[in-house]
Amino acid sequence: DSIYWHASATDNYSIAWYLDMQVNDSAGNLIPNANISIYNRTGQFIQSALTDSNGFARLNVTHYRSNLTHRFYQTNHTINITIGSEKSSFSINMSTNQHRDVQLTMAPPVVTFVGVTPTDPNANSYLFCVPQYTDIDGSTAIFDYKWYIDGALIPGENQKYIVCSGHENCTKGAKVSCAVNASDSYYTGSNWNMSANVTIQNKGPITKASYTDLNGDGYADIVFSNYYNGTAWYINSTIYFGNSTGEYSVDDSLGLPTIGAGTTIIDDMNNDGYPDIIIAGIHNGSSWNSYSFIFFGNSTGGFLSDVSISLPVSAAYDVIAADFDSDGYKDLVFANYRDDSGYSMDSKVYYSTGGFSSDNLLDLPTVGARSIASGDFDRDGYIDLVIGQIYDGVIYDVNSTVYYGNSTGGFSLADSLTLPTFGPRKVIADDLNGDGYLDLVFANERDSVSRKINSTVYFGNSTGGFSIDDSVALPTEGPLDVIADDLNGDGYKDLIFANSNNGTSRNIDSMIYYSNSTGGYSVSDSLGLPTSGVTDVFIDDLNLDGYKEIMFANPTNGTETIINCTIFFGNSSGGYSVQNSVGLLTDSGRLIDTYDLDGNGYPDVIFASNNLNTNSTIYYSNSTGGFNVGDSLKLPTSRSLGLSIAGIGKIGSIMDDIEDVAINMTFNSTINLSDNIYDPDGDTLSFTSIGAQNLTVTYDSTNMLVHIIGKPDFNGTSWLIINATDGSGHAVTNNFSINVYYIDPVTTVNISEFANQSGTTNLSNKTMRQLMNLSNFKLAKSTGSIQWLANTNLIHQNLVRHTYFASKLIAVNTSALDSTFNSSASLEVTGVDCSDYAIYRSSAFHNSAASVIAEATECPSNICTSVSCSGTTLLFTVSGFSSYAIGPAPAGDTPVTPTTTTPSSSGTSSGFAKNMESIIFNDVRAGQEKIFTLNNYLIAITKVSMTAKEFISKMKISVRSYGEAPYSLLESTIDGAYQYLKVSHENYFDNSQVEDIRFEFKVPKSWLGTDKAVLYRYNDGDWSKQKTEQTSTDSSYAYYTAYPEGLSYFAIAKEEAKVVPVKDTPITQTTEPTPHTPEPIVQSPVPTSQALTGQAINPTPHTTKPTPQTQQEKSWFAVNLTWIVAACVILLGLIIAGIIFITGRKTRPTIQQHDQKTIINNYMRQALVYNQPIPESIIAILDATVLWARGEMTHGHTKEELKSALIQRGWQSDLANIFLSKI
Repeated sequence: DSIYWHASATDNYSIAWYLDMQVNDSAGNLIPNANISIYNRTGQFIQSALTDSNGFARLNVTHYRSNLTHRFYQTNHTINITIGSEKSSFSINMSTNQHRDVQLTMAPPVVTFVGVTPTDPNANSYLFCVPQYTDIDGSTAIFDYKWYIDGALIPGENQKYIVCSGHENCTKGAKVSCAVNASDSYYTGSNWNMSANVTIQNKGPITKASYTDLNGDGYADIVFSNYYNGTAWYINSTIYFGNSTGEYSVDDSLGLPTIGAGTTIIDDMNNDGYPDIIIAGIHNGSSWNSYSFIFFGNSTGGFLSDVSISLPVSAAYDVIAADFDSDGYKDLVFANYRDDSGYSMDSKVYYSTGGFSSDNLLDLPTVGARSIASGDFDRDGYIDLVIGQIYDGVIYDVNSTVYYGNSTGGFSLADSLTLPTFGPRKVIADDLNGDGYLDLVFANERDSVSRKINSTVYFGNSTGGFSIDDSVALPTEGPLDVIADDLNGDGYKDLIFANSNNGTSRNIDSMIYYSNSTGGYSVSDSLGLPTSGVTDVFIDDLNLDGYKEIMFANPTNGTETIINCTIFFGNSSGGYSVQNSVGLLTDSGRLIDTYDLDGNGYPDVIFASNNLNTNSTIYYSNSTGGFNVGDSLKLPTSRSLGLSIAGIGKIGSIMDDIEDVAINMTFNSTINLSDNIYDPDGDTLSFTSIGAQNLTVTYDSTNMLVHIIGKPDFNGTSWLIINATDGSGHAVTNNFSINVYYIDPVTTVNISEFANQSGTTNLSNKTMRQLMNLSNFKLAKSTGSIQWLANTNLIHQNLVRHTYFASKLIAVNTSALDSTFNSSASLEVTGVDCSDYAIYRSSAFHNSAASVIAEATECPSNICTSVSCSGTTLLFTVSGFSSYAIGPAPAGDTPVTPTTTTPSSSGTSSGFAKNMESIIFNDVRAGQEKIFTLNNYLIAITKVSMTAKEFISKMKISVRSYGEAPYSLLESTIDGAYQYLKVSHENYFDNSQVEDIRFEFKVPKSWLGTDKAVLYRYNDGDWSKQKTEQTSTDSSYAYYTAYPEGLSYFAIAKEEAKVVPVKDTPITQTTEPTPHTPEPIVQSPVPTSQALTGQAINPTPHTTKPTPQTQQEKSWFAVNLTWIVAACVILLGLIIAGIIFITGRKTRPTIQQHDQKTIINNYMRQALVYNQPIPESIIAILDATVLWARGEMTHGHTKEELKSALIQRGWQSDLANIFLSKI
């Protein structure tokens, strides 16, 4: 066994020896799976092997090869031993068997200490297991955790923290401990190290978010995030703790481990009353895929790095906190700019339940996201988002996105809006013009060509929508920030843009744009202020003179970075000048914040430095609001991209009082105190009051309720302070005050007739503030209901007088109510025939459905939306008021259902006319394709698409089906057509503005048979086949794509269908018209029934007088409107008769009704005299009459003869004159 011998037939042989390897680590542990590689004397690889579970491997190593005359030596050999990043190497002469022991410089991690924080937890605390360990090879440890309560293992809790209250036995007095085992990529640990116990303490009640600084000492603390120090991104950000002198130092600071840190915010994210710190991560030195951190606060302000959560992000340049899902905990949104592959990178919404995890998040599609703002843009009670998107990797002309919130806190592209922007570095949401709706301002840094680019203000409205049509562009030069505030005291918010670079220089003016009384802005009312490469602008009244100062952070002038940042002092006119300014020297000041740090009553100014390994600067204000270098302080930072101050008014969750309440003699107020005060131990609290004059205050401690009742003589305002104590005598740390107002229930809001109706919003116990901004307010009666989708102001509103509910009628007199009532709402109407209805709308306030229907204005699909009808209940959404009534569908609107399809049993339709669908696309760019997908069983077309050839501000596409050829097709029809259709642009654009039009449609196989379907287009009186291709089939339908030459009327028919002309009957000429007796009631002002189908006047052989219209030829509207009106009149008459009988009155009111002639003549007058919109059915009648008149004139009839015929058919004389004058 000492050698390995090999001989060949050619007398060649080789000699090999055994090499036994034993591999250990520095602690003497055997290392399995270590790779042993052998190379010969020339460096040629020979062989390799892995050590077994005992760290052992045997290899055969050739000493030499020989023939009868020569030996060819292979040794000395080089032996390499590797595992992971560890490596050992040596040289060996294999002239005999060898055994080598190799020790690698590696060892398993060793846990040296385990502790639980906080050390004085309460029952609601997060408990963190904090290990310390050593690993001589520097490997990163992986920890396993075990948790124990009173010595008993908690099953399944293998994580570094637990929520004490989530476990049954984790109550006051319980002993909690944890154990930790450490592993790394080489070793699986097996030694558990146990912590000492911590005892769950009894804590007194605390008000939620009661701390105003980080460590609870009452002095403001400052947080700087540090991005990079020149060599590393894994560096500490810094908390500088405040004190009574306002001095800050490294000796009283705390480092927070962060990676490429950026934006910093402070808020209470877990509702434990202690502020937490959120620091967004941008870059880790090798990748844009990094981490953001949440450092949870405690009573000491310790912010241990292990008491934190890391969240994956990608170049998160911005972060905001808000409770999007209304669960009581604030969530986080990170604007992710890019990842390592590009800029199409989802931003992240991390939802909180008191903690955060990667399993509870939402990805928001964004491209180059750089800034975020939030607010309730559509006033539906849910927080919306706007994300500024600056770059897609090629161009800066990238749209930004508004995401609308909902009841679940979710966001989606389906409920979003894109707005044209140009590299916006900052977006803010604010009500600039005081109309109650949030507006958006984008500071556009650049487009793909220039930095001299307009920034944009988009004005909000009641729907929460924004558009170019309601926006203003303001000239700027590479702005990096924008802020809104009323600088001149006129009540309107002005805008300040921080201009940083115009492409050639950084020494340029930043701009103030002053707002006017209409909330508008213009270049003529603006002011430039000299700045240098500004990155931040801030506003505060530094000298307490009542006028606001503007501060600009100037990090560089293009060549230097140690330059002045500038403060421009305000005055009564809102003007600013260099003469009334001061420059403060900083080391590349990048960010600004203000706070009275030294307690002298005047705000001090903090500048965060943009330079590496240098100092940020505090300038202390004196009694005059002045500043000088001699009264400043420098604090070490390194490229600080985030600055936050924790002090009174600076932390998002701080509350100092309960919302004001309103009471009166008919209703009292009950407040749930658990929203504001809680006890960490779960102790039952007892309450006492201070103040409470003219009030009777009682407490329900079990349910945490306070009842406030006004005494008989209470008619003003009062207040009370609530103090809480637990069973151990601990008192609340912060008391809450409540302002109480008396309000008159009659003059404030009158809903008496609705109050007892099921579904009406209960206004009892609503506060004054809630009544002024009430969400989802609903009024209900047996005939229907209204629920406003936007917030409404109920103060001083008489809704009994100014709303009207009747059978198939809902009306709101918005001219007599607050403007918030003229907003979107959901309507419910009962008693509707879902097989035959239409929604009629009037801008006037009506008290009967008949009077609305008499106007015959169908509600447009852009006003009446989300229509559905089931059983006898109709639901639809409206964009505003006044009156809506439900009646039968007008002539031409009632669709003929194809025999091969059956509507669903619910009778649901997606539009106000069941055979019509429409859609509006706003701000369509040239080259942009728009797709309209339809899912209506009455319409054969399933998709319409087209591409804009030029910018179209509003593209409306309407698709309507007809069971028979519509009136407008007067010259000819298609024999055996499956369906006629009208695809129109509603005059918002024309065919010359679009191209690549495509229709997708389907037809039943049972109708088609073996033939092919073709789309026919009607244009200028002719039908023409359009290119049509069959794309697929299934068991029931054949599917086609057609390429029409433009929008128009269409027919779907078989390929060999014939065009059928509509016949004209010649008029027999006579010398004189013979007398004719007018019809007693004319159902339509069209001269003859034949005119409705495109035929000329149908004479007898002896006269040119028109023949009467037959009953079969009358439209639905013409046949039935008389009966509808008559039925309403009879019903109204019976009601009045009953009232007279009951009250004993002797007189009856005279009821005057419109006959059909009057109604239709009124429509004609609307169109011909006042140029107002009329129903499509009346338009069809007018079109037919025009063709009839022109035809008769070509046959030699005079206008006087035509006028006589029109008057005999019911036309009013002046209308006939106007009509004929237009022919």
